[in-house]
Amino acid sequence: MRATLAGVPGLRRSLLMRPAKPGDPYVSTMEFDSAEKFRAWMKSDSFKAAHSDVDAPGMQALSAIELFDVLEDFSA
Repeated sequence: MRATLAGVPGLRRSLLMRPAKPGDPYVSTMEFDSAEKFRAWMKSDSFKAAHSDVDAPGMQALSAIELFDVLEDFSA
């Protein structure tokens, strides 16, 4: 992620979470400035590079993309 996401326009934050239970899927979340910047990233060489290593942990599972709008942001 560090190699392929550095400098992606509009990317605020990205998390990669390993499942606590073996066999469960990895979860990746990304925060972008806008849906348009996210869609642009999905068409980029960075996106292709990030998803090209089929041997990387978590890449063997089926992928799904879900979009959400932030309703509240709380930091303790």
